[in-house]
Amino acid sequence: WRAHDGLVLSLSWSAQSNIIASGGEDFRFKIWDAQGASLYSSAAEEYAITSVAFNPEKDLLLVGTFNMLKLCHSTGWCYNSERFTAPSVGSFHTLAWSADGTQVACGTATGQLIMGYAVEQQLYSRNLNASSTSRKSIALQDIANGSRDVLEFPQRVINFALGYGHLVVATTHQLHIYNEKYINTPIIIDGRNDVRVIEVGKKHFMVLDATSIWVYSYTGRLHLNPRYPGSHAQLPLLNWRSLSLGLDVLAIRDNSETTLLHLFDLIPGASRQYEPQSLRAKQPLAEIAACRAGSADDQFVAFIDSNRELYISETRNLNGGSANNGHNEIYKIGTQLTAIKWASETNILVGVHDSCYSIWYCPGEGASDPTIIALTTVTLDTAEFGKHVDIDSFEDAVITFRCAGALLPVNINIYCEVLHRTLQEGQGQWQQALKICRLAQHTSLWATLAAVATRKHQLQISEDAYSAALQIDKVSYLQHLKTLTPSSPEQMAENSLMLGRMLEADTILLHNQKFQHAVGLALRMHNWKRALEIAQKHETAEPGLDLLQRVLEQRRKYLKALARDEWEPLYLSYAVKDESPSE
Repeated sequence: WRAHDGLVLSLSWSAQSNIIASGGEDFRFKIWDAQGASLYSSAAEEYAITSVAFNPEKDLLLVGTFNMLKLCHSTGWCYNSERFTAPSVGSFHTLAWSADGTQVACGTATGQLIMGYAVEQQLYSRNLNASSTSRKSIALQDIANGSRDVLEFPQRVINFALGYGHLVVATTHQLHIYNEKYINTPIIIDGRNDVRVIEVGKKHFMVLDATSIWVYSYTGRLHLNPRYPGSHAQLPLLNWRSLSLGLDVLAIRDNSETTLLHLFDLIPGASRQYEPQSLRAKQPLAEIAACRAGSADDQFVAFIDSNRELYISETRNLNGGSANNGHNEIYKIGTQLTAIKWASETNILVGVHDSCYSIWYCPGEGASDPTIIALTTVTLDTAEFGKHVDIDSFEDAVITFRCAGALLPVNINIYCEVLHRTLQEGQGQWQQALKICRLAQHTSLWATLAAVATRKHQLQISEDAYSAALQIDKVSYLQHLKTLTPSSPEQMAENSLMLGRMLEADTILLHNQKFQHAVGLALRMHNWKRALEIAQKHETAEPGLDLLQRVLEQRRKYLKALARDEWEPLYLSYAVKDESPSE
């Protein structure tokens, strides 16, 4: 494609985000996607752009022209520029970042070699602000009490992360773990070289270095060293988009088969610590995010695929077993997403579209029901933010967006955040949750409470919440559930069906030898193959029920209603034909 008016003097392809930067004689640098669509075009500089180079580990772009270097974000906006006029160094012809992305070597037209180091990277988390002040120091400021500490390190700082009251700093050969309450006594871990990614969680933090992936507790104890087939060979291809640390799960995208997601359990003693569960999507995965809060039974992973569609799946069922990775366990809840992030303390999800952002107040529990997703999703316009909006953080009830370098905080519905925190405290908080919903009187709160209560088998609370949300069909179904024997196989199967777990409902009925109900369930779902399979297999076990005859009779009625002849090969062998098809 035609990129510039004049010669293209430099090119760089980002390994982080798969975008291309070009510089030309028209005094501009431009950014393109892999298909050649224009993402950004800079204003005209004073001289031709002679060099561009993406940072290998961070979303940074370095641009070189005559006597000037510009450090930009990978979306185009400028962090800082540096001029070299006394003495003049000429045009920058070559730029080369170090492997860890912290240093850059610049070759000039006059034969000089200039070394640079990226500083003043800032991270925010609640009342804490961490900023790199030099190659070997970080300033940590507590806004709440006004204190400021300068942390000096014996080696060069490569990477650092801030969150949940902890600062984790990676130097060339060590990890330093600081607690905000005990700044002067850090925990030091030796032997971690070339740390590329650090992600902090509520209980653990994850480190990706040149040798493997490591999960540590904040006491410095190694918690998990996850491995899967081909993991060592894929290390150079992993980045923050293909890794996500949740509360009790670590999600890793397989780079040899990008539709595959490996889920490692972080609960001590869990079998999936070293034998991960695999989750397979239909399309290649572009970004993944595991939820950072909730209870051990309410853990979800969300991911954006190559078509920019958002899907969600639970990582385990309520009975503590691994989540089934069948087709029905992955639910689509959004489209055209560019970035997503979970809240730090609740299971609330935010996602950015091209010109708006959406907040899912109940993405996990309500994923199986499109009605609940519609009631609990709020979409707001971002026209005043500008283009290329990204999510910087989601702490408590405040989302911080970043656009063109500016941080833009936005509050979510505080009642929804309080409701989620209340429900996480334990089973005895249902009446308190009802009080919150009655105080706010908002449909999204009632729908959230209804979905969570249904998942926890609180039928009366669920019925009250669905009634307040005007979901009459679900109220009627819950009233039917209450007529069944409590904790009976029939009631458990119907409850699983309401949660969208058809395979689980089928398994419960068959395990308890409720073959007649299992056939009835398959017929209600119009799963004709499964109904015939159950009837054939268990006809001899229950000869008095005539399961096979019931299935064939329902099939005849179905064909008669459609006015069609039989087309299913399994039923053709039984000569199931419509006796009087309409013309």
